[in-house]
Amino acid sequence: FTHLVFHSIAILSRLVLAPRGWLVARMKSTAALRAETRALAGKEPLLHLNNAGASLPPACVVDTMKAHLDLEERIGGYEAHAAQISQCEQVYHSIARLINCSPAEIAWSISATHAWQLAFYSLRLAPDSCIVTTDIEYYSNLHAFAHCKAQVLPVNVDDRGLVDLSHLQTLLKERSIGCVCMSHIPTNSGRIIANLRDVGTLCQHFTVPFIVDACQSVGQVQVDVQDIQCDALSATGRKYLRGPRGIGFLYVRKNSCIMANPVFTDGFSSRLSVQLPSTECAADPPRLSLEHMPGAARFETWERPVAAWLGLGRAVDYLFECGGTAALQPRIQSLGQHLRAALCALSDCGVKVEDKGDSLGGIVSFSLAHHQPTAVQESLQAKRVNVSVSPPASTPLDTQRWGLGAVLRASVHAYNTLEELDQFCGILRSVLQK
Repeated sequence: FTHLVFHSIAILSRLVLAPRGWLVARMKSTAALRAETRALAGKEPLLHLNNAGASLPPACVVDTMKAHLDLEERIGGYEAHAAQISQCEQVYHSIARLINCSPAEIAWSISATHAWQLAFYSLRLAPDSCIVTTDIEYYSNLHAFAHCKAQVLPVNVDDRGLVDLSHLQTLLKERSIGCVCMSHIPTNSGRIIANLRDVGTLCQHFTVPFIVDACQSVGQVQVDVQDIQCDALSATGRKYLRGPRGIGFLYVRKNSCIMANPVFTDGFSSRLSVQLPSTECAADPPRLSLEHMPGAARFETWERPVAAWLGLGRAVDYLFECGGTAALQPRIQSLGQHLRAALCALSDCGVKVEDKGDSLGGIVSFSLAHHQPTAVQESLQAKRVNVSVSPPASTPLDTQRWGLGAVLRASVHAYNTLEELDQFCGILRSVLQK
């Protein structure tokens, strides 16, 4: 009870009164964010603009993971897990609070892709099923469509970040659609799909499963599964949540058809019943039947990375301590806008910002007219500047549509500063002019 009281006080202390009387979240200061991140707190801080790949974890996340590994070393892995059962259970509650659902609708996974596949393949779609997606869908998801020999029907996302609802409604009405799958934010640009709620409403109306890939959005923009009305949503810990690698989560709505027949099961996710034949029918085989665990636990396995799961939980709690996504989102979008403007000033060096749309987040992609992106990335890394390269294969429908090659991706987080972004552009100019 005392812990809950102090936790509530900490949350309330992050709220300020807006002009119309609404309570809005106040972000922890940038200086505090940097002081609590070891790679940014030294005399020569890392210039990290690869947050869409893996953000820098705050010290508390790393310390949580180390503490559990130390415990495993001292008393044993099974025993350490048993000692941390309540802490492990609390992670489900933290994630549920983050995306507005029940803890029973959350399952851990090793990655966002793994989580997404658990949901998608549990639909058991027939070959040649029609799947509606967008041209910014992630390539791992397209792999799954190809694997099940599905017919892919892309709908357009316009420059405002809006899915063409008229086209979507026509497809849902006139075609036999097995599933609608959409990435909230693509891997290769800052474009945000702004009307997922309307997509969810249409899917609900036509009783078509709706799966959202929120790998790049959870922690960067506000995500509310009740508002989106999706059947399932996948996310990772290592990107904007600032958690560890090798851990993510899956949300599945409690009454979704996805719950009915999980694609994978083991001794944790379901109970096995064995009925041996009677003595009169000894030659008959034994009868095996399964009873799935309630809720999203049916998508989990017995073996799990406990230290990483605890680290993810600490990362989500730290996000709330920083004011929550509602506080960080405007900061991230503002930094992204500043970086795009600064990169536009490098057009004389062959830099072209490739982000399209009015609704843009913290991922900034740009092409280079005279240089190979990988070579530039390596030159920047030698100067302790981290960016990444997004190849055309990562979003093939989008890149082929626009004729894009590989692009450099600089992705900002709330702990980045305007001075850092200007410094980055100066370093980039010097690299390109060599």
